[in-house]
Amino acid sequence: MPYRYTWYKFRDFVKFRILHVDDTPHQIAFGAALAIFVAWTPTIGLQITASMLLAHLFRANKAITIPAVWLSNPVTVVPLFYVNWLVGRSVVPEQYRAGQIDLSVFVDSGGAEVATWSQRFIMLFDPTFWLKLSSKLLGLGLELWVGSIIMGVLMGALFYSLVYWGVVEYRTKYRPDLLPRVKAAGRKLADAALEKAHLSKQKLDEKLHHKYAEGKPPIPPKKLKNKPA
Repeated sequence: MPYRYTWYKFRDFVKFRILHVDDTPHQIAFGAALAIFVAWTPTIGLQITASMLLAHLFRANKAITIPAVWLSNPVTVVPLFYVNWLVGRSVVPEQYRAGQIDLSVFVDSGGAEVATWSQRFIMLFDPTFWLKLSSKLLGLGLELWVGSIIMGVLMGALFYSLVYWGVVEYRTKYRPDLLPRVKAAGRKLADAALEKAHLSKQKLDEKLHHKYAEGKPPIPPKKLKNKPA
């Protein structure tokens, strides 16, 4: 039951806070891309705050940054940062490298010694885990940061394309009124109606002006006759 409740809450969050909000597909996809970029960097403990600030700065959707940034967690941190480190090591010149690092650094940091998945989930709320992981990551040198930035840009671009396509497909099927072209058409219709009302008022004002100029009093409004009870 708790898992089903969590799934329903997550589904409603995505549906009503992301897909049904008055943001363009670009804003939603760009918010996801920013969060993925931050998630791929070793900014442990600051990732949610950083992704929200970037989304606010670039006027992207903020709600999607919360689930997207959690792709970096104790379960995925070992393969994620190890791949980043390998990419950075292949790019950074040898004189700037931190030296050969054993894979056990990533394993110990990711909490691989924890037996069960539930224990790994509990580690998310343990400050000692994040302090230990941060100290390990700082010892990995420039390779990790360079590799993380490269992979973050690539993964952000990939997720931007996927999320943009997904939002457009969903709204085309369920909420076409939120598509940019439909909203633009609605604005054109509203502008045309306002323009028509303005022209009608302008013609009426001109007609009344001509009557006053000719010395004819305006026609008084008709009085409603009281019907006998």
